[in-house]
Amino acid sequence: MSEAARTSFVSVNYGGDKTPRRLDPYLVECVYVDHLHGKADSLSLTMQDRNQWSGDAKPAKGDEIRATIDLLDWWEPGDALSLDTGVMIVDEVSYSLAPSLVTIKAQSVTPESGSATERRSRAWEETSLETIAWDIATAGGWPLDFALDDQLYDRVDQANQTDLEFLSTLVEGQGGIVKVYNGILIVHSAETIEQAAPIKTLTLGVSRILGASWKDQVHTSTYRTCTVSYYDSVDR
Repeated sequence: MSEAARTSFVSVNYGGDKTPRRLDPYLVECVYVDHLHGKADSLSLTMQDRNQWSGDAKPAKGDEIRATIDLLDWWEPGDALSLDTGVMIVDEVSYSLAPSLVTIKAQSVTPESGSATERRSRAWEETSLETIAWDIATAGGWPLDFALDDQLYDRVDQANQTDLEFLSTLVEGQGGIVKVYNGILIVHSAETIEQAAPIKTLTLGVSRILGASWKDQVHTSTYRTCTVSYYDSVDR
């Protein structure tokens, strides 16, 4: 009995203030990058535009766009897997010809929120990590999903950092991860994620692996110099 052919397809909807519209009939390429920690997820869609479908309905900066990646018969016959990228915000639309193509780039954090682009200096006193996360989530317009052992601070300073850079540094110190997914600021324990059951185990010589590469180093690089800078919140 022959194996079922693996099939993948992408469903794309965008709308914002416009009437939601399907884009997948025009799709040429989809690239989705899901960052575990500290960076915004990104989505890049390239579509053919030979019929000038974009016209008055073309996506614009600030529009909401969402893609779902579906896999059928992927690991074995009967599989039906799905990955939802969550709501992404369009931040770039570009055009090229010939052939006539439209490329839409979007990310999970809108630049207008300032949380990933605007550098701030401020301080918290006698507060907790969860309270700081709530303050940053509120400023970004996000609900907060906090699942990490809390930490109390006498004082902590955000010095010329974006909100997400600052929060990522604090959370890393507690063994956690920070990301924005589907409009939610997520602060979770990295250990909990690492202890989760694997989604799939691949076995060399058994699984359908197209290619792999790895390397084994005798030693890691050694730094000759180091520059340390800090912000003294008391002696100013």
